[in-house]
Amino acid sequence: LARCHDAISLSPGSEGVLPGFVEYTYKHILPACFLAPLRATFDLNDGYAFLTLGEIAGVLKSIVTQRGAEVIFYLQNEYLPSLNMPQELIQDFLQKVQQSEIKVLKPYLKALFAQFRTSATCTSSQ
Repeated sequence: LARCHDAISLSPGSEGVLPGFVEYTYKHILPACFLAPLRATFDLNDGYAFLTLGEIAGVLKSIVTQRGAEVIFYLQNEYLPSLNMPQELIQDFLQKVQQSEIKVLKPYLKALFAQFRTSATCTSSQ
């Protein structure tokens, strides 16, 4: 994930330095940020998991910083609803990822994924 963070940071607002990277980000990187921590085998209390959540926070923050309203719209209206994430969690997440620093996002993501996992509507098998 650290390499993704670097590549996202290098790729300016549009296609920029890495043609096709925006599409790759939406199809592969964003899903990995959500699907991995939603798996039952991902122990949210493990030290390595907390480090991973830090990397995920950095990647999400970079994507939101680079793509802005476009990625917010995509997450709010397409991707997160496809996971059956409740609208109130979506709104809270989008606010936090836009306004919080990575060090604040890390524990927030742990709580978010724990809460979402316990939701009966969670779809983590995608």
